Amino acid sequence: MSRIIYCNHCGRELAVSDRVLSTNCRWCNQRVAVQDQYINHYHAGTNIETAGSIVIAEHGHVRARLQANNLEVQGSGQVYGSVIAREKVTIDAEANLLGDVTAARLEVRPGAHLRGFYRIGSAKK
Repeated sequence: MSRIIYCNHCGRELAVSDRVLSTNCRWCNQRVAVQDQYINHYHAGTNIETAGSIVIAEHGHVRARLQANNLEVQGSGQVYGSVIAREKVTIDAEANLLGDVTAARLEVRPGAHLRGFYRIGSAKK
């Protein structure tokens, strides 16, 4: 079986196997991570990019730019940095998100704390 993902760098469509963890884009030759990212601890970095989903767990604390091209980004912990999602961003109750969000859909549960600029519609570059 195969599925469609989008390159984090050039935005082009790629067909990959369901079992692949990463691949190179055939147009820009950049590495594209495909696996889901699950963060349940403190993580500080520059970028976390995947063509899968990023899940910030209850005790997760992230200071980075997050980009998930194909599924969704969930926050039930703390996120400090911009978030780009091709589909949906879900912010759970009591979660903190300080940063800009670009996504096709935004779901905010009661009790969530948000601060930043939000662009809801298309996450394409």
